[in-house]
Amino acid sequence: MSRNVATFVGANSERLVLDDPALRYGDENVTLACWARTGAVSAVMGLMGRWGSAGNRSYSLYLDATGIPTFAVSNDGTASTSVAWSADVDDSDWHYLVAIHDAANNLLKISVDGGAFQTQAHTTGIYSASTAEFQIGARGSADFYTGDMASDGAWAKAFSLAQVTALYNGGTPKLHADLTADELVSLTTYWDLTEASGDRNEQGSSTLTKRAAKFVDAQDEYLSSTDNAFSSGGSDVAFAAWVNPELLGRFVASKTGFNVGVDENEWTVDTAGVADVNRAYIWDAIEVPKILTSASSLPLNSWSLVMFWTDHAANKIYLQINEGAVEDEDTSGSIKSDDDAIYMIGRRGWGTDNADWQGLQQAAGFWKRSFTSDDRTELYNGGTPLDYSDLSDTLKTAMVSWHPLNEQSGVRDDAHTSDLDLTDNNTVTYAQAKDQLWLLDVNGVGSSSVEFAPSYEYTGSGGLALGGAAATMGLVPHVYVSSGGVVFGGGASTQRLSTTPNARPGDDPFTATLTASNGSSTLTASNGSSTLTASKHTTVLTSSRSG
Repeated sequence: MSRNVATFVGANSERLVLDDPALRYGDENVTLACWARTGAVSAVMGLMGRWGSAGNRSYSLYLDATGIPTFAVSNDGTASTSVAWSADVDDSDWHYLVAIHDAANNLLKISVDGGAFQTQAHTTGIYSASTAEFQIGARGSADFYTGDMASDGAWAKAFSLAQVTALYNGGTPKLHADLTADELVSLTTYWDLTEASGDRNEQGSSTLTKRAAKFVDAQDEYLSSTDNAFSSGGSDVAFAAWVNPELLGRFVASKTGFNVGVDENEWTVDTAGVADVNRAYIWDAIEVPKILTSASSLPLNSWSLVMFWTDHAANKIYLQINEGAVEDEDTSGSIKSDDDAIYMIGRRGWGTDNADWQGLQQAAGFWKRSFTSDDRTELYNGGTPLDYSDLSDTLKTAMVSWHPLNEQSGVRDDAHTSDLDLTDNNTVTYAQAKDQLWLLDVNGVGSSSVEFAPSYEYTGSGGLALGGAAATMGLVPHVYVSSGGVVFGGGASTQRLSTTPNARPGDDPFTATLTASNGSSTLTASNGSSTLTASKHTTVLTSSRSG
């Protein structure tokens, strides 16, 4: 199997990073796994984990300064407990490293190439409040990795040794598509790392572009438009967005003005009610607010779909979170229309504190109509945010705008029209979107194309060993050694299929197919060709090789 793998150059500080609550493990079962290949190690090199400076540490799988795989966790962000493998792996061969936090048995475990666990007692769990980014190829702000990696995964469960052996797969790395049903259970994320360069995609997701806008209140960050298309015109309006708050008491979106006491307000959606409950406002023609105060608050550091709409015929405003109960409030009259009000995502217009959003938002849409039950079911989509291309024609009816909010910074494009883009105020950046655990490429992580053989070795009871390296063959009463890698005789034989002794997958494989009958054998090989004809006492081998 020929495929790309990620290639890291530590001297260039190359690494892959993301920040997502799904990887903030606590006192729970965790399994980390990756294929790695590196040469001589003289300093600590991070493989994968969330490990910052003192006070901000969580978990880390790394190679110590002698090349020994080690798994460390912190229960308080500073102190740590670790378990190490019994030997180094800095031999330029591929190795499969598996690290486990077994919360049920209060153990840290590590396995290399499917070997029996090394263990260490640990009873106090993993520090989940760390704000350190998840990184592949580094540990904290240093300890950069030099070498190759492939098939990195993280699970919220503790694998048994039998399950580790199945993942090891006889030495052949598994792509996400190869994982069994059991291996998909409690899978947080899996990266094949087959991209040639750039950001690395979580396998099983549809696109690399599902990023979310990241708002920082302290920096007064928000997105806005002064276009009159966002004015209600006295009609019903609807708004929906996926949000992930780091703090409550903040505004999701609004169409309001900046001058207190001036008639410049239409509606808001926020988490700024008493005890941080969700709210929705509309203003009537004489600037009187009608307020819907929810009975609930949004969960912190978790994604929720917020949906707000009006129904003037019924004199109601409505609010729904995910698939939860629809909450409503009586109103009178129609919503005010004011061209001076500004459409803003992540801010309100009035007051000395604009209560800017702190956290993430994505897939924000605005309509001039009410939502139906079918609209809301489609928008929720079982908990997976929709791309604009996924929206039905019915849902697009009376749509004003659809902002994916997946840009790295700057103007946010409107996927529905070409002229209702959002201005970036004070540099709204981007972060991990819901259900899309892509890895951001920092400093240009490269790739290498390698050949992963379908098996490390062939064993034949008939006395025939095939391969490109030296082969040893037990032939009673003699032992034969062949530097050409082809040995035959009457006893059992084993031979690795590579020109490099003890090689793991990759590097000039010599794959072969053997057909045999009583007294003759024919061998064909992919890296050239060989034909072998054998009788009971004599053997003639003819071979040609290229590449």
